[in-house]
Amino acid sequence: FEGQELVQALRAERLAHGRYDIFHRSTADGGTLFSVASLVEPGTFDLAQIAGRRFPGITVFAVLPGPLSPMATFDAMLETARALAERLHGLVQDERGASLSAQRLMNIRDGLIEYQHRLERQAAAAPR
Repeated sequence: FEGQELVQALRAERLAHGRYDIFHRSTADGGTLFSVASLVEPGTFDLAQIAGRRFPGITVFAVLPGPLSPMATFDAMLETARALAERLHGLVQDERGASLSAQRLMNIRDGLIEYQHRLERQAAAAPR
């Protein structure tokens, strides 16, 4: 992806350049929902020198637990990744670089449900 085109697409999807020189989607209260980094080390976007620079890919990621449920966070990430892929004529792939199939999506969602249940069990067991 060409740098300026990439920045325009990221901003169009309500991502803002910020901490760590990467892009973030923020919640209404200013928390970070998820982030986008370059696949090129060190993963940052130097906006002063981005014009004409080429990026072979980006990564969309979240730190969990976050401000929303894991599933809501994932759904927002997936929607944004698909919109970026459409805008930039790219592909949405999983963490291994494989096409994001329906089966892989189901596996990710199952893992997120399991993670949410674990968080709920920990919260219920915590002393009050």
